[in-house]
Amino acid sequence: LEVFIHENRLPIPVAVDEPVPGHPLPRTMRHYALKGTPSLLLFGRDGELRLNHFGALDDMLVGRLIGQLMAEAGPAH
Repeated sequence: LEVFIHENRLPIPVAVDEPVPGHPLPRTMRHYALKGTPSLLLFGRDGELRLNHFGALDDMLVGRLIGQLMAEAGPAH
């Protein structure tokens, strides 16, 4: 993984999901019922999962969805 990140000059953080002993899927994949790559999870300002999508999505659609989430009011403090 380190070689791939270096060769592709990825400027973003990359993490490896934590394995769960006795289970074929790592912890985060199991928690969010992820099916593979690419997967997209979008969360609202309230921390609630709003979208769990497996497969590619159009960049413009993703931008619109993120914009809608950003426009929502944050949780009351």
